[in-house]
Amino acid sequence: MACFGNLLTSNIVQRPPDEDFLLESRLFNDVSTADDFTLMLRFLDGYNKKVVKVVDGSTLPNTAEAKAHSLDDWKQYKRIIVYYHMPPNKWAIFLISHVKTSQQTSIPVHGYLIGDVGPIDLHAFIMQLTFTLHMCFEKACPTFQRRLDIRKPFETSNAFLSFLILYILTRNGAYLDLTPDHIMKYKIQFSGSYRDFHDSWFGKLPLCPTHPFIANGMDNDDELEGLVELGWTVVDVTGDGNCGYCCMIALGLMKITMIERTIAVKQKF
Repeated sequence: MACFGNLLTSNIVQRPPDEDFLLESRLFNDVSTADDFTLMLRFLDGYNKKVVKVVDGSTLPNTAEAKAHSLDDWKQYKRIIVYYHMPPNKWAIFLISHVKTSQQTSIPVHGYLIGDVGPIDLHAFIMQLTFTLHMCFEKACPTFQRRLDIRKPFETSNAFLSFLILYILTRNGAYLDLTPDHIMKYKIQFSGSYRDFHDSWFGKLPLCPTHPFIANGMDNDDELEGLVELGWTVVDVTGDGNCGYCCMIALGLMKITMIERTIAVKQKF
């Protein structure tokens, strides 16, 4: 999928007129951007919007603007999820819940940080978020706790990983269960039309052969002298059809050094 995206961006494969697939190409090549994050927000549909509210942290009011904003609707939700981007490639997501008692409103705030986020990166925003919570809830008592801190790249771009954490939190999912395999499944899930276009190209892309594969038996005009001179004997399984796959597996295992073959002067394999 990543290689196909490169073929699209380099115009080796002609893109359809109504799709550019640049977002998907960057997604599978793990170079998603902040703009891609914004575009991917459309995939959030499906969570319970009566229970969960998703907020762009860059839209929170500052002290001077606070009275001009209506923030009371935050009380209607059990969970508020605020995402915040720190250019170029750092992200923070905050999961906020609230429990009201006669004395105060306890507000646990769980932070999920992606991209080597330090205190200086978040100080001003934490102050702004705290102020917003005091505006929303009477006798607010917010307590912050860092639940996730990913400082080094983890299997994908920071932008997509941040979106994925946001996606899972909206569904009250288990973000700690994320594995490389799960991340790939989410990529495929979010790329339906791109996946279909990719699959429609099977067998159509002209590639220069790097190894000769023989079908329907080996004849004298197959020009395999080069392989014979190297000490190889080409064997075809007539009627089987799997010889090409076997060659690919054997050559692939050799390439990653899981098996080794050497050619003796007086012996052919």
